[in-house]
Amino acid sequence: MKFTLVNDTDKAFVYAVITNQPVFECYFLIYWRERSFECSSTNAQYNLDMKCRWTDTEIDGRECGNPHIRRVLQELGFNTAETF
Repeated sequence: MKFTLVNDTDKAFVYAVITNQPVFECYFLIYWRERSFECSSTNAQYNLDMKCRWTDTEIDGRECGNPHIRRVLQELGFNTAETF
């Protein structure tokens, strides 16, 4: 899994996440620095709690119970359940 920082603003930082497990795919991972309408609407779009600080576009992984990005972050010690 490869993380590449693509945007860093006062509101959030965004990584492009490339994985080859189980197939090659590219997702986005967002960490919201502040709560905003954009944060809430983006989280809702990706089937996440509107107050989540960590947002990823890996919907299929969450739906099948095997979210690769969140699992890796948790193994690195990040609290992916963090909310505002």
